[in-house]
Amino acid sequence: MKIKFHKKIYHLSFLVLLFNCSTNDIINDTLNEELETIETFYAKVNGVDFVSGEPYVEARFSSSQNLSSFVITAVDANDLTNGKAIGLTFTTTETDFELKNGISFSVANQDYVAANYAENNDYDYEYSENTTATIEITNVNTTNKEISGIFSFSVTNVNTSGNTITHNVTNGVFTDVIYLEE
Repeated sequence: MKIKFHKKIYHLSFLVLLFNCSTNDIINDTLNEELETIETFYAKVNGVDFVSGEPYVEARFSSSQNLSSFVITAVDANDLTNGKAIGLTFTTTETDFELKNGISFSVANQDYVAANYAENNDYDYEYSENTTATIEITNVNTTNKEISGIFSFSVTNVNTSGNTITHNVTNGVFTDVIYLEE
């Protein structure tokens, strides 16, 4: 199953994924500082390491009776000047959904999963399309609000000129990322 995100929806979704936190704000706040990150988020993007951690990773879980969603975003701590970011989300209409170990969501299972990778120069997309996307929650600590999991996805971004760029994200892992619950 292919999910297309039209330009307006994509931009709105990705803005929500970044929680109103501009990559440029992060860069400006940290260019003159030596910050150590606690590496909690790792993936390979087209074979190149993407490493992130606090303070460059955020996660949120929101739930109501019939709609729950989980969002995690990360900025590549090794390359802040190029503004590389990964955003993952899943949404379910399962009644009284709870985050728990072993749950997974996949485009192949027709779950609502959206994943994207973007860089500063990726600004003129018409839409993005996930051909594959899987997120599996491997551990949830509801007391400390920490979550771990694995992910992979392939996304093709199509710009307004019809040009495409595909990002294959593999070996994705997030470990003990603190999440906010709304």
